[in-house]
Amino acid sequence: MAVCLEHPVTGIGVSVKLWRRAKASWSPTVYCTIIITVYSTVFIIIFIPILLVIIKIIIIIIIVIKLPSPPQPLQPPQPPSSSSSSSSSSCSN
Repeated sequence: MAVCLEHPVTGIGVSVKLWRRAKASWSPTVYCTIIITVYSTVFIIIFIPILLVIIKIIIIIIIVIKLPSPPQPLQPPQPPSSSSSSSSSSCSN
C-alpha cells in the first residue's frame, strides 16, 4: 500500500508496472494501481489549467502595475497650474 503514496506524476509509470504484475487478479495492488492512475489523471487535468490561470492572473497584475507608471510622466507636462498662474499674473497686471 506504500505505493499509493507515490507522487502523481510518477504514479502513472508505477501503475503500469503494477498492472502488468497483477494481470487479471484483483488484489489490493490492483486497487492501489487504479487509485494512483485516477489520482494522477485528476491531478494533471485539474492542476495544470489552474496553474495556467494563476500564471495569467500574475501576468495581468504585473501589466496593470506597470501601466500606471508611463502615464505619470505625461501628467506633469500638462499646464493647468502654469496657465492658472499666468492668468492670475495677467489679471494682476
